[in-house]
Amino acid sequence: MFIRHQSAIQVGLCYRPQHIDVLWFDSQNQAQFLQCSELDLLTLSSTLNQKLNQSPRRANYKFITAIMPQHIWQKSLILPHNLNTLECEQQCHFTLTHELPIPLEEVWYDYTAMPLKQGFRLDIFAIRQQIAKNYLNQFIPLQIDVLDSVAKAVLRAREYILEQPLPIDALVLYQDESGALAIHQKRQQTQTLYQTDGNLTALFEQYCQRYDEKPEKVFYYSTESTPHIASDWVEINTSLPFIALGNALWQQETLQKSTALFGVKAPSLEKMT
Repeated sequence: MFIRHQSAIQVGLCYRPQHIDVLWFDSQNQAQFLQCSELDLLTLSSTLNQKLNQSPRRANYKFITAIMPQHIWQKSLILPHNLNTLECEQQCHFTLTHELPIPLEEVWYDYTAMPLKQGFRLDIFAIRQQIAKNYLNQFIPLQIDVLDSVAKAVLRAREYILEQPLPIDALVLYQDESGALAIHQKRQQTQTLYQTDGNLTALFEQYCQRYDEKPEKVFYYSTESTPHIASDWVEINTSLPFIALGNALWQQETLQKSTALFGVKAPSLEKMT
Protein backbone atom coordinates (compact mmCIF):
# COMPACT_ATOMS: atom_id res chain seq x y z
CA MET A 1 0.00 0.00 0.00
CA PHE A 2 1.30 3.47 -0.87
CA ILE A 3 2.22 5.79 1.97
CA ARG A 4 2.43 9.47 1.05
CA HIS A 5 5.52 11.09 2.56
CA GLN A 6 5.27 14.49 4.16
CA SER A 7 8.05 16.85 5.21
CA ALA A 8 8.32 15.09 8.56
CA ILE A 9 8.97 11.36 8.64
CA GLN A 10 6.41 9.79 10.94
CA VAL A 11 7.79 7.34 13.48
CA GLY A 12 5.39 5.11 15.38
CA LEU A 13 6.38 4.12 18.91
CA CYS A 14 4.88 1.49 21.19
CA TYR A 15 6.08 1.00 24.77
CA ARG A 16 6.11 -2.67 25.73
CA PRO A 17 7.28 -4.44 28.93
CA GLN A 18 10.68 -5.52 27.56
CA HIS A 19 11.36 -3.00 24.80
CA ILE A 20 10.01 -0.17 22.66
CA ASP A 21 8.80 -0.89 19.11
CA VAL A 22 9.82 1.72 16.55
CA LEU A 23 8.42 1.74 12.99
CA TRP A 24 8.68 4.11 10.02
CA PHE A 25 8.33 4.04 6.22
CA ASP A 26 11.44 4.39 4.06
CA SER A 27 11.81 6.25 0.76
CA GLN A 28 10.41 3.21 -1.07
CA ASN A 29 7.31 3.29 1.13
CA GLN A 30 8.32 0.06 2.85
CA ALA A 31 7.74 -0.35 6.56
CA GLN A 32 10.96 -0.68 8.57
CA PHE A 33 11.20 -1.30 12.27
CA LEU A 34 13.52 -1.92 15.18
CA GLN A 35 13.27 -2.62 18.87
CA CYS A 36 15.10 -0.46 21.37
CA SER A 37 15.51 -0.01 25.11
CA GLU A 38 14.85 3.16 27.06
CA LEU A 39 18.57 3.95 26.92
CA ASP A 40 18.50 3.60 23.12
CA LEU A 41 16.00 6.47 22.98
CA LEU A 42 18.94 8.79 23.63
CA THR A 43 20.37 7.93 20.22
CA LEU A 44 17.20 7.02 18.33
CA SER A 45 17.26 10.10 16.10
CA SER A 46 20.88 9.37 15.15
CA THR A 47 19.99 5.74 14.44
CA LEU A 48 17.13 6.83 12.19
CA ASN A 49 19.42 9.28 10.41
CA GLN A 50 21.79 6.43 9.56
CA LYS A 51 19.07 4.04 8.42
CA LEU A 52 17.33 6.68 6.32
CA ASN A 53 20.56 8.32 5.11
CA GLN A 54 19.41 11.63 6.55
CA SER A 55 21.60 14.60 7.31
CA PRO A 56 21.28 15.53 11.00
CA ARG A 57 20.55 19.12 9.97
CA ARG A 58 17.75 18.14 7.59
CA ALA A 59 16.26 15.26 9.55
CA ASN A 60 12.71 15.93 10.70
CA TYR A 61 10.83 13.25 12.61
CA LYS A 62 7.33 13.22 14.05
CA PHE A 63 7.11 10.78 16.95
CA ILE A 64 3.69 9.25 17.50
CA THR A 65 2.51 6.95 20.25
CA ALA A 66 -0.82 5.79 21.69
CA ILE A 67 -2.42 5.09 25.05
CA MET A 68 -5.04 2.50 25.93
CA PRO A 69 -8.62 3.74 25.41
CA GLN A 70 -9.73 3.05 28.98
CA HIS A 71 -7.79 6.20 29.92
CA ILE A 72 -9.72 8.31 27.40
CA TRP A 73 -13.17 9.80 27.93
CA GLN A 74 -15.16 9.97 24.70
CA LYS A 75 -18.54 11.29 23.66
CA SER A 76 -20.16 11.47 20.23
CA LEU A 77 -22.72 14.18 19.49
CA ILE A 78 -25.07 14.24 16.50
CA LEU A 79 -26.06 17.86 15.90
CA PRO A 80 -28.74 19.25 13.54
CA HIS A 81 -26.43 21.60 11.60
CA ASN A 82 -22.75 22.05 10.68
CA LEU A 83 -20.36 23.80 13.08
CA ASN A 84 -17.30 25.87 12.25
CA THR A 85 -14.03 25.51 14.17
CA LEU A 86 -14.92 28.08 16.82
CA GLU A 87 -18.35 26.52 17.35
CA CYS A 88 -16.76 23.06 17.69
CA GLU A 89 -14.44 24.41 20.37
CA GLN A 90 -17.36 26.03 22.18
CA GLN A 91 -19.40 22.81 22.04
CA CYS A 92 -16.43 20.82 23.40
CA HIS A 93 -15.94 23.31 26.23
CA PHE A 94 -19.62 23.22 27.15
CA THR A 95 -19.85 19.41 27.05
CA LEU A 96 -16.65 18.79 29.00
CA THR A 97 -17.48 21.41 31.62
CA HIS A 98 -20.88 19.84 32.30
CA GLU A 99 -19.98 16.15 32.04
CA LEU A 100 -16.49 15.69 33.48
CA PRO A 101 -16.06 15.47 37.27
CA ILE A 102 -12.75 17.38 37.19
CA PRO A 103 -11.83 20.94 36.17
CA LEU A 104 -11.22 21.51 32.49
CA GLU A 105 -7.76 22.87 33.34
CA GLU A 106 -6.72 19.34 34.34
CA VAL A 107 -7.70 17.87 30.96
CA TRP A 108 -6.27 17.60 27.47
CA TYR A 109 -9.00 17.33 24.88
CA ASP A 110 -9.44 17.14 21.16
CA TYR A 111 -12.24 16.44 18.70
CA THR A 112 -13.03 15.23 15.19
CA ALA A 113 -15.87 16.68 13.14
CA MET A 114 -17.77 15.06 10.30
CA PRO A 115 -20.65 16.48 8.23
CA LEU A 116 -23.42 13.92 7.71
CA LYS A 117 -26.17 13.70 5.10
CA GLN A 118 -28.49 14.83 7.82
CA GLY A 119 -26.75 16.70 10.60
CA PHE A 120 -23.21 16.91 11.93
CA ARG A 121 -21.16 14.50 14.06
CA LEU A 122 -18.76 15.78 16.70
CA ASP A 123 -16.55 13.25 18.52
CA ILE A 124 -14.95 14.64 21.68
CA PHE A 125 -11.98 13.00 23.41
CA ALA A 126 -10.44 13.91 26.76
CA ILE A 127 -7.72 12.59 29.04
CA ARG A 128 -6.40 13.68 32.41
CA GLN A 129 -3.23 15.67 31.85
CA GLN A 130 -1.37 13.80 34.59
CA ILE A 131 -2.17 10.38 33.11
CA ALA A 132 -1.01 11.55 29.68
CA LYS A 133 2.17 13.13 31.04
CA ASN A 134 3.06 10.02 33.06
CA TYR A 135 2.72 7.91 29.92
CA LEU A 136 4.72 10.30 27.76
CA ASN A 137 7.50 10.48 30.36
CA GLN A 138 8.40 6.88 29.48
CA PHE A 139 9.79 8.19 26.18
CA ILE A 140 12.06 10.90 27.62
CA PRO A 141 14.27 12.38 26.12
CA LEU A 142 12.14 12.08 22.97
CA GLN A 143 9.55 14.79 22.45
CA ILE A 144 6.34 13.00 21.49
CA ASP A 145 4.39 14.97 18.89
CA VAL A 146 1.10 13.03 18.87
CA LEU A 147 -0.63 10.97 21.55
CA ASP A 148 -3.35 8.83 20.00
CA SER A 149 -5.61 6.02 21.16
CA VAL A 150 -4.49 2.40 20.80
CA ALA A 151 -7.97 1.62 19.48
CA LYS A 152 -7.44 3.96 16.53
CA ALA A 153 -3.94 2.59 15.93
CA VAL A 154 -5.25 -0.99 15.84
CA LEU A 155 -7.95 -0.09 13.31
CA ARG A 156 -5.42 1.67 11.04
CA ALA A 157 -2.99 -1.25 11.21
CA ARG A 158 -5.73 -3.77 10.41
CA GLU A 159 -6.82 -1.77 7.38
CA TYR A 160 -3.24 -1.40 6.12
CA ILE A 161 -2.39 -5.10 6.44
CA LEU A 162 -5.62 -6.51 5.00
CA GLU A 163 -5.97 -3.71 2.42
CA GLN A 164 -9.70 -3.49 2.94
CA PRO A 165 -11.97 -1.23 4.98
CA LEU A 166 -13.45 -2.55 8.18
CA PRO A 167 -16.93 -4.02 7.56
CA ILE A 168 -19.74 -2.20 9.29
CA ASP A 169 -20.20 -3.40 12.87
CA ALA A 170 -17.22 -5.80 12.74
CA LEU A 171 -15.30 -6.49 15.96
CA VAL A 172 -11.50 -6.29 16.13
CA LEU A 173 -9.63 -8.12 18.89
CA TYR A 174 -6.02 -7.27 19.80
CA GLN A 175 -3.83 -9.17 22.28
CA ASP A 176 -0.23 -8.87 23.45
CA GLU A 177 1.70 -9.75 26.59
CA SER A 178 0.05 -6.92 28.55
CA GLY A 179 -3.60 -7.70 27.88
CA ALA A 180 -6.36 -7.83 25.29
CA LEU A 181 -8.54 -5.16 23.71
CA ALA A 182 -11.87 -5.43 21.87
CA ILE A 183 -12.80 -2.62 19.46
CA HIS A 184 -16.20 -2.25 17.83
CA GLN A 185 -16.45 0.74 15.52
CA LYS A 186 -20.09 1.57 14.99
CA ARG A 187 -21.76 4.31 12.99
CA GLN A 188 -22.40 6.50 16.02
CA GLN A 189 -19.58 5.50 18.38
CA THR A 190 -16.63 3.20 19.05
CA GLN A 191 -17.07 0.67 21.86
CA THR A 192 -14.03 -0.86 23.56
CA LEU A 193 -13.35 -3.39 26.29
CA TYR A 194 -9.93 -4.10 27.82
CA GLN A 195 -8.79 -6.91 30.09
CA THR A 196 -5.37 -7.68 31.52
CA ASP A 197 -5.79 -11.46 31.66
CA GLY A 198 -7.71 -14.20 29.91
CA ASN A 199 -7.80 -15.03 26.21
CA LEU A 200 -9.51 -13.66 23.12
CA THR A 201 -12.44 -16.05 23.37
CA ALA A 202 -13.12 -14.92 26.93
CA LEU A 203 -12.77 -11.29 25.87
CA PHE A 204 -15.27 -11.82 23.05
CA GLU A 205 -17.77 -13.41 25.44
CA GLN A 206 -17.33 -10.58 27.96
CA TYR A 207 -17.82 -8.02 25.22
CA CYS A 208 -21.05 -9.68 24.06
CA GLN A 209 -22.32 -9.82 27.64
CA ARG A 210 -21.42 -6.23 28.47
CA TYR A 211 -22.92 -4.66 25.35
CA ASP A 212 -25.69 -7.23 24.86
CA GLU A 213 -24.80 -7.94 21.24
CA LYS A 214 -22.90 -10.50 19.18
CA PRO A 215 -20.91 -9.15 16.23
CA GLU A 216 -21.10 -11.44 13.21
CA LYS A 217 -17.65 -10.58 11.84
CA VAL A 218 -14.51 -10.81 14.00
CA PHE A 219 -10.89 -9.96 13.13
CA TYR A 220 -8.08 -10.74 15.55
CA TYR A 221 -4.35 -10.19 16.02
CA SER A 222 -2.33 -11.73 18.84
CA THR A 223 1.31 -12.02 19.82
CA GLU A 224 0.31 -14.80 22.24
CA SER A 225 -0.97 -18.33 21.69
CA THR A 226 -4.66 -18.39 20.75
CA PRO A 227 -6.29 -21.75 21.55
CA HIS A 228 -9.95 -22.42 20.84
CA ILE A 229 -10.38 -19.57 18.37
CA ALA A 230 -13.65 -19.70 16.42
CA SER A 231 -13.14 -21.06 12.91
CA ASP A 232 -14.92 -18.14 11.25
CA TRP A 233 -12.74 -15.46 12.87
CA VAL A 234 -10.28 -13.76 10.49
CA GLU A 235 -6.66 -13.67 11.66
CA ILE A 236 -4.49 -10.63 10.90
CA ASN A 237 -1.01 -11.91 10.07
CA THR A 238 2.02 -9.64 10.01
CA SER A 239 5.62 -9.62 11.19
CA LEU A 240 5.41 -5.86 11.77
CA PRO A 241 4.92 -4.50 15.31
CA PHE A 242 1.20 -3.87 15.21
CA ILE A 243 0.63 -0.81 17.40
CA ALA A 244 3.77 0.95 16.19
CA LEU A 245 2.53 0.39 12.63
CA GLY A 246 -0.84 1.93 13.41
CA ASN A 247 0.87 4.89 15.04
CA ALA A 248 3.16 5.48 12.05
CA LEU A 249 0.04 5.53 9.84
CA TRP A 250 -1.46 8.46 11.74
CA GLN A 251 -3.17 10.81 9.25
CA GLN A 252 -1.70 8.95 6.28
CA GLU A 253 -3.80 8.06 3.27
CA THR A 254 -4.74 4.40 3.65
CA LEU A 255 -8.26 3.58 2.52
CA GLN A 256 -9.72 6.53 4.33
CA LYS A 257 -8.19 9.48 6.11
CA SER A 258 -7.27 8.79 9.72
CA THR A 259 -7.74 11.20 12.58
CA ALA A 260 -5.96 11.31 15.89
CA LEU A 261 -6.52 12.58 19.36
CA PHE A 262 -3.87 14.68 20.99
CA GLY A 263 -1.37 16.70 18.94
CA VAL A 264 0.92 17.26 21.88
CA LYS A 265 2.94 20.12 20.39
CA ALA A 266 0.32 21.55 18.04
CA PRO A 267 0.36 25.35 18.50
CA SER A 268 -3.37 25.57 17.76
CA LEU A 269 -4.11 23.35 20.74
CA GLU A 270 -2.77 25.40 23.62
CA LYS A 271 -4.71 23.23 26.02
CA MET A 272 -2.33 20.38 25.13
CA THR A 273 0.89 22.09 26.19
